[in-house]
Amino acid sequence: MTTTFRADEGLAFLLQYENVAWYDAGEVRILDRRVYPAKTEFVTCRTHGEVAQAIRDMVTQSAGPYTAAAMGMALAALLERCLPEQPGRGLDERRAGALRSALITGAALVLHNLPEGVLTLFAGAADSALGLRMALAVALHNLPEGLAVALPLYYATGSRRQAVGAAFASGLAEPVGAVLAYALVGGRLRPGFLNGLLVLVAGVMVWVSLAQLVPTALAFGGRRAGAAGFGAGVAVMAIGIALLS
Repeated sequence: MTTTFRADEGLAFLLQYENVAWYDAGEVRILDRRVYPAKTEFVTCRTHGEVAQAIRDMVTQSAGPYTAAAMGMALAALLERCLPEQPGRGLDERRAGALRSALITGAALVLHNLPEGVLTLFAGAADSALGLRMALAVALHNLPEGLAVALPLYYATGSRRQAVGAAFASGLAEPVGAVLAYALVGGRLRPGFLNGLLVLVAGVMVWVSLAQLVPTALAFGGRRAGAAGFGAGVAVMAIGIALLS
């Protein structure tokens, strides 16, 4: 008989990992720390947005947000599985792979850029100088983001119009997110709201970087070109961070 060993076996309820946040069958189950220990209730999330909302609502606390962010990344990975393995008819394997990479990256960047626009808007509302620096930093790192969508799409289709249009559409999510947030949230913004957005942005971009951008770069450009591109991206982000300092 095989015995499964659990590292958290015998520990207190809150130290057992499924009682903090747990991913299973496309859902994230988070212990509601707002009512525990008076009640033991869980909040079930089925999308990235619901995980971020749970974090904003303080459903999870202490180390919970880190675990919930990781579970949000697991939900983000489901995006890849929703797209066809071979998009586009009549394309060879490499071009079909490039097209799929562009679609996944573009969709993830839309999810990333929506809350980013919200952060920029409310940072500017709180401090105009900070808002300007953040807008400049965001604009700077939008350049490699746009290239990450446009280049594989252009390689796959040969259409400059489609490539530029897709890159523009992914970036357009930022002002759209800002306008929607201003209309729906307005002056009701709370620190937890911004914290939840930051966790969501981090989770989405970690996933898309590790699961799509880096593997695609290595597959199409080789190790040397991929390493050079990675270094250039780090430099661009360092400049962006310096602008925010």
